[in-house]
Amino acid sequence: MKFLQILIDFLNYLKIMVSPTLIGFFIGIIVYANKTDEVGLMIAIGIAVIGIICGILLANWAKRKVGTTEFISKINASPDIDEAMRNQSEKK
Repeated sequence: MKFLQILIDFLNYLKIMVSPTLIGFFIGIIVYANKTDEVGLMIAIGIAVIGIICGILLANWAKRKVGTTEFISKINASPDIDEAMRNQSEKK
């Protein structure tokens, strides 16, 4: 059981880390597409590394603050849909 909990926490950690990382990679690709020399490549790599670092920092903050699973569940929650479903079930 402990292994499953560790696995879920690790996967949620990766989910949290991926968003800033992808943003950094995409901005880096855009920068390199507009400036295709060595300077552009270095800037693009720097932006991608900053995205990775921001992703790690965000994931570590979420892990320390509330836990990765609770952080992901709060992000994925949709209270407006829950309220609509409650109202619909009350009408029946």
